[in-house]
Amino acid sequence: MPVKCTIDHSAQLVHAVCGGVLTLDDVVALFDQVIVSEAKSYRKIVELRRTESTITDDQRHLIGARIQAYKNYMDGPMGPIAIVVTTEGDKIGALFFRALGAANRAVEIFHDLESARLWLHRMPEA
Repeated sequence: MPVKCTIDHSAQLVHAVCGGVLTLDDVVALFDQVIVSEAKSYRKIVELRRTESTITDDQRHLIGARIQAYKNYMDGPMGPIAIVVTTEGDKIGALFFRALGAANRAVEIFHDLESARLWLHRMPEA
């Protein structure tokens, strides 16, 4: 799977690194890992490292609907997300995610990990 996710409960931080070919199943598995780990409210860093997405527009809308369902039907707030991109293609995917999946939480896009970490550090806890 092209997604490696680390959840640090003591820091209340999710760090996912995505690379290679990214599928809908990969995204759903990441969401499931965050929800099962009870980390929905944690701050999140998602690094997109030259990903190639096989996710269609219809599947992107399903992802957006799933995020909205988490927001509407599960207790607790959703934590902010810092998305780190390395290519223009990664940025396009991140922009689409931000548009569909914000769910009343902060989502920002960065070109370097340090800027993403600084932004997340300044965000209030969810």
